[in-house]
Amino acid sequence: GESEYQIYFEHFDSTLQKDLTEREQEGAYYTEDEIFSILRNIMSALIYMDKNGIDTGDISLENIVRSGLSYKLFDSMLVNIFAKSLSGSKKQDSQDKKTVTFRKMSQIGNILLQIFNLDAHNKHDKATKISNASERYSKNLVELAQKMLDNATENPEDLISWNKLIEDEFHSISIWILLLI
Repeated sequence: GESEYQIYFEHFDSTLQKDLTEREQEGAYYTEDEIFSILRNIMSALIYMDKNGIDTGDISLENIVRSGLSYKLFDSMLVNIFAKSLSGSKKQDSQDKKTVTFRKMSQIGNILLQIFNLDAHNKHDKATKISNASERYSKNLVELAQKMLDNATENPEDLISWNKLIEDEFHSISIWILLLI
């Protein structure tokens, strides 16, 4: 007979979309530490999936979920990929890695601007978001988001290099904050 599989998911308390909407209503901005924690979790998931040949599809506020205090990347498309892998189907080899990486970083950069501005419904233009973010967050963090959005040729072309850039920025911001205390 046919094999039957059951897939169980961890309980998710919320999505980043919902949390951002609630913060928007309360006027409670994310701290830089919270933002870097979200970034770290997303990058960790992306690197793991990339190493295993899994494309996540689009990254948005709706598919970043919170369980307790931790945010994680979730995409229902992954269920289909998992089911295909169980049945022995080959992994899909889509666009070239550089294009996929730039697309993902651009999506994460847009998410960062939404977080910076408590703009859950993406109603402001990019220039306004960057200007507003510069008033609240460090220059390094805002420039990191800008690099993610720009896809400039001097930007890293792979997820591991992007992750190193993010970690370097986090450490330089942490040291700067410690010097101020």
